[in-house]
Amino acid sequence: MPTRRQFLGLAAAGAGGLLVAQGIAPQRAAALGLFEDVGIIESAECATPGIIATGGPTLSIATSRRYPNSVPGGNIETGPADIITFRSTDDGATWEPARMVHDAYAGSPADSGAAPVLVMIDGQLAVFYMVGPENWTIASRVPHLRFSPDSGDTWGPVTTPTITSAHIHGQPTNGGKGFAFPNGRIVVPGRGCLLYSDDDGVSWTATPQFTGPGPNGQPSVETKTQPYFINGAISKTALVPWRNNNRDLGEQERVRIADDYADNGTVTSATGGAINNFGLVRYDAQTLLMSYTLRSALDVPSPLFVRMSADEGRHWTAGKQIPRAAGATTRYSDIAVTDNGTIVVVYMENYTTATNGNPLGVVRFDMDWLTS
Repeated sequence: MPTRRQFLGLAAAGAGGLLVAQGIAPQRAAALGLFEDVGIIESAECATPGIIATGGPTLSIATSRRYPNSVPGGNIETGPADIITFRSTDDGATWEPARMVHDAYAGSPADSGAAPVLVMIDGQLAVFYMVGPENWTIASRVPHLRFSPDSGDTWGPVTTPTITSAHIHGQPTNGGKGFAFPNGRIVVPGRGCLLYSDDDGVSWTATPQFTGPGPNGQPSVETKTQPYFINGAISKTALVPWRNNNRDLGEQERVRIADDYADNGTVTSATGGAINNFGLVRYDAQTLLMSYTLRSALDVPSPLFVRMSADEGRHWTAGKQIPRAAGATTRYSDIAVTDNGTIVVVYMENYTTATNGNPLGVVRFDMDWLTS
């Protein structure tokens, strides 16, 4: 496999003890490439994971780790939650124990960390997330940012960046990752918008919203972003696909947000199924990869798939099902690619009983397996 072309500034990887995840041995065949079910790396109630490659064979994952809401019958999505991260220094084969970025029980009463996104800023890994009281509202949450010089082995002090937004949804959203333009502007996904910073994350500005309200009056918050390429080179434009509010029809929209962050129009396309949650990454200058689940009824298995686009998200290949999740109900996922072309997917197993929680699983494979 040729070395993958690098697009972003990369951080040096640190060292540390490894946590070998529960899983099966790699399955290798000349015609099929590499596929490995790494297994469960966190057995607690997890949500909205994001994964980013930080240079060489090193990757980092950020996720919310949730606890029961103290209000009887209260929604676990607004209950206490930590923000934790994991690091791998071997292309996702093994993962170190969780690092605590936000401790929900550090103060009293407990609070809720949510919506972490990952991005490289000036050679360091940053995790950008929101914190609010238990049973938070969108308006009650406060932005937090922490930096790591070693891809998530250690984390610096908490900072509280400012966000300028003309709407209430100018916040990081639902896991995933951002990127840096060549001019230094940092871009991360927001709730139906993008957030960008020109001062290394000290302050952020939200773009106008580009997703319409759904039946509940709220915008779709399933937003991801990657740099848009023209003729094989990065442009001054961000590519933003999102799950629209006709997800039962299997539709997904995409938009290009230009340097002035005006909406350059959308393209709506059928996906071949009702996409529920998804992750996005650029494999190389010609290829985008997406991990996703198909929406299903409660307790009905929702397998995990990966697909490719060779035309900046206008069209996508049929999805290839990931064997690890073949009989499982899965939900949020994200996808990353290391410098040597190893593709790593982190996903949330969507169990519906409180005793099982929503453990976090990882699989990894290469382009030979994906295209076989």
